[in-house]
Amino acid sequence: MPGLAPGRSNVASPRPLGFLRLRGGSGGGLLIGEDEVAAAERLRADYLQAISNLGRGNHWPRERVDCARRLDHSPLDVPQGVLDAKKRFWAAVDALGMELAPPMVALVCHLKTVEIAEAELNLPSRSIRSLVKAGLKTLARHYGLAPPCPPRLALQAASYGPLPLE
Repeated sequence: MPGLAPGRSNVASPRPLGFLRLRGGSGGGLLIGEDEVAAAERLRADYLQAISNLGRGNHWPRERVDCARRLDHSPLDVPQGVLDAKKRFWAAVDALGMELAPPMVALVCHLKTVEIAEAELNLPSRSIRSLVKAGLKTLARHYGLAPPCPPRLALQAASYGPLPLE
């Protein structure tokens, strides 16, 4: 293909955040751990399953259907798996909170590039990576892929000064 570097394609990676997985972190290790990648893949899977029922009502007959005599499925019937995926997706979004959910959904679910997501969310350049890292840690804890850490212990471990006593 003209305009592409050898060995590169313009097709998005099937794995969400695959581009960040390949980059190194500040300490020489990987920027994103396996548990964080698994959490992103789980969020994307729930998202895809939750939206899989969209557009299925387009093939139903347009004539009026007597609901009292209905023996087959109607467009209003949604498979239980889709409903469960919607609940899991929104539970994960609630766990992320209003600050971390928009960049995570943009990058993981909609597979937008970092530059496009930053522009659409009005974020400063290169700021979305730190939000995504925090969001992935939160998602990994939400899905039980990383051990939970009470906020007090995390704050005490990261604190460089005195903290008030209870």
